[in-house]
Amino acid sequence: MSENNSELNELIQMWEPEVIENLKILLYGDSGVGKTRFCATMPKPLFLDADHGLRSIKIPCPFITINNWADLQQAYMLLSREEHSFETVVIDSLSRVQKMCMDNVVESYPSRRVYDNLPSQQDWNKALDDLFHMISFFVSLPMNVVFTAHTKPRRFEDERAEPLLSGKNTISALTQSMDIVAYMFVQEVEEGEKPVRKMGFDLAGWWTKDRTDQLPPVLENPIWGDLTKFWNTGK
Repeated sequence: MSENNSELNELIQMWEPEVIENLKILLYGDSGVGKTRFCATMPKPLFLDADHGLRSIKIPCPFITINNWADLQQAYMLLSREEHSFETVVIDSLSRVQKMCMDNVVESYPSRRVYDNLPSQQDWNKALDDLFHMISFFVSLPMNVVFTAHTKPRRFEDERAEPLLSGKNTISALTQSMDIVAYMFVQEVEEGEKPVRKMGFDLAGWWTKDRTDQLPPVLENPIWGDLTKFWNTGK
């Protein structure tokens, strides 16, 4: 019995609460609600700009233009192999990157299709596999990683809002590897008043998640420092 206990003890490790860092975040919302502006407040960010939508940022911010799938692959390789001072990488946006991934599959694997630019089911399977491999590569980086996405239009009012991504199980699989899934929106205000931007981490009717279990349901006009205050002080 003691021998078995000894073998068991050799396998047991002690989990210790750690500093919340190197978070993996999915931030989605309609165009113009402030997703990119929020990401610019994160520590030492580098934008991988696939949406070409950095004009909302009012401070100097380094970026790499992503025009195609090869550009994204190169950016990952450089971040993973070279020394750098960046603490956050923002893939802006995953909705656009998924389209680039499909374009790459269609171009890289010529085959007889009903239409030359109409992907087949095999194309979809290959593109989804490539996309999730790339997402897993970025998630493995020892830094904050943020994927932005647009919001999928809802067909029905009671339908849950979710990121604009193709594939039946794409969102479910993606969110499993995220620490935070947040929905960003602008609250309606009276004419002449300044819009109130909100970020939700626990909203009924929206796909959200907070693995840290310390953030409030909603933050108004958020910046990165607002989130860290909750992790450091609980308020």
